[in-house]
Amino acid sequence: MSEDDPLVMGLRETLDAGEAAALALACQRSAELVLLDDVRGRQTARKMGLNVKGTLGVLVVAKRAGLIEVVAPLLDRLAAEALWIADELRTRVLAEVGE
Repeated sequence: MSEDDPLVMGLRETLDAGEAAALALACQRSAELVLLDDVRGRQTARKMGLNVKGTLGVLVVAKRAGLIEVVAPLLDRLAAEALWIADELRTRVLAEVGE
Protein backbone atom coordinates (compact mmCIF):
# COMPACT_ATOMS: atom_id res chain seq x y z
CA MET A 1 0.00 0.00 0.00
CA SER A 2 1.49 3.31 -1.10
CA GLU A 3 1.91 6.19 1.33
CA ASP A 4 0.22 8.48 -1.18
CA ASP A 5 -2.91 6.34 -1.38
CA PRO A 6 -5.85 8.57 -0.35
CA LEU A 7 -7.11 6.11 2.27
CA VAL A 8 -3.64 5.73 3.79
CA MET A 9 -3.22 9.51 3.87
CA GLY A 10 -6.56 9.92 5.62
CA LEU A 11 -5.79 7.24 8.17
CA ARG A 12 -2.35 8.77 8.83
CA GLU A 13 -4.12 11.71 10.46
CA THR A 14 -4.75 9.53 13.51
CA LEU A 15 -2.65 6.37 13.05
CA ASP A 16 0.98 5.54 12.43
CA ALA A 17 2.15 4.45 8.99
CA GLY A 18 2.01 0.71 9.64
CA GLU A 19 -1.50 0.68 11.02
CA ALA A 20 -2.76 3.02 8.30
CA ALA A 21 -1.30 0.78 5.59
CA ALA A 22 -2.64 -2.38 7.23
CA LEU A 23 -6.16 -0.98 7.45
CA ALA A 24 -6.10 0.38 3.92
CA LEU A 25 -4.90 -2.98 2.59
CA ALA A 26 -7.52 -4.84 4.61
CA CYS A 27 -10.21 -2.64 3.08
CA GLN A 28 -8.80 -2.99 -0.42
CA ARG A 29 -8.68 -6.78 -0.14
CA SER A 30 -11.99 -7.13 1.73
CA ALA A 31 -10.10 -8.95 4.47
CA GLU A 32 -12.07 -11.04 6.90
CA LEU A 33 -9.72 -10.11 9.73
CA VAL A 34 -7.01 -7.58 10.53
CA LEU A 35 -4.39 -8.16 13.23
CA LEU A 36 -3.69 -5.09 15.36
CA ASP A 37 -2.64 -4.45 18.95
CA ASP A 38 -2.75 -0.65 19.02
CA VAL A 39 -5.94 0.58 20.72
CA ARG A 40 -6.49 3.49 18.33
CA GLY A 41 -5.90 1.23 15.34
CA ARG A 42 -8.36 -1.35 16.66
CA GLN A 43 -11.01 1.30 17.27
CA THR A 44 -10.55 2.70 13.78
CA ALA A 45 -10.71 -0.77 12.23
CA ARG A 46 -13.99 -1.52 14.00
CA LYS A 47 -15.44 1.82 12.85
CA MET A 48 -14.48 0.79 9.31
CA GLY A 49 -16.43 -2.45 9.75
CA LEU A 50 -13.36 -4.69 9.96
CA ASN A 51 -13.02 -7.66 12.29
CA VAL A 52 -10.02 -7.24 14.56
CA LYS A 53 -7.89 -9.63 16.56
CA GLY A 54 -4.79 -8.84 18.56
CA THR A 55 -1.80 -10.88 19.61
CA LEU A 56 -3.53 -12.18 22.73
CA GLY A 57 -6.58 -13.19 20.72
CA VAL A 58 -4.34 -15.15 18.37
CA LEU A 59 -2.84 -16.97 21.36
CA VAL A 60 -6.32 -17.85 22.64
CA VAL A 61 -7.29 -19.26 19.23
CA ALA A 62 -4.01 -21.18 19.03
CA LYS A 63 -4.52 -22.80 22.43
CA ARG A 64 -8.13 -23.73 21.66
CA ALA A 65 -6.97 -25.29 18.38
CA GLY A 66 -4.31 -27.31 20.19
CA LEU A 67 -1.46 -25.51 18.44
CA ILE A 68 0.10 -24.43 21.73
CA GLU A 69 -0.13 -26.05 25.15
CA VAL A 70 0.11 -23.01 27.42
CA VAL A 71 -0.36 -19.28 27.07
CA ALA A 72 1.08 -17.88 30.32
CA PRO A 73 4.78 -18.23 29.43
CA LEU A 74 4.13 -16.64 26.05
CA LEU A 75 2.40 -13.70 27.73
CA ASP A 76 5.38 -13.35 30.06
CA ARG A 77 7.78 -13.30 27.15
CA LEU A 78 5.70 -10.80 25.18
CA ALA A 79 5.44 -8.52 28.21
CA ALA A 80 9.18 -8.72 28.82
CA GLU A 81 10.20 -8.09 25.23
CA ALA A 82 7.64 -6.20 23.25
CA LEU A 83 4.07 -5.76 24.39
CA TRP A 84 2.50 -3.99 27.35
CA ILE A 85 -0.25 -6.16 28.80
CA ALA A 86 -2.57 -4.80 31.47
CA ASP A 87 -2.86 -7.06 34.53
CA GLU A 88 -6.64 -7.30 34.12
CA LEU A 89 -6.28 -8.33 30.48
CA ARG A 90 -3.67 -10.95 31.33
CA THR A 91 -5.96 -12.39 34.02
CA ARG A 92 -8.95 -12.42 31.66
CA VAL A 93 -7.02 -14.14 28.85
CA LEU A 94 -5.60 -16.79 31.15
CA ALA A 95 -9.05 -17.45 32.63
CA GLU A 96 -10.46 -17.77 29.11
CA VAL A 97 -7.96 -20.52 28.28
CA GLY A 98 -8.21 -22.25 31.67
CA GLU A 99 -4.82 -21.27 33.03
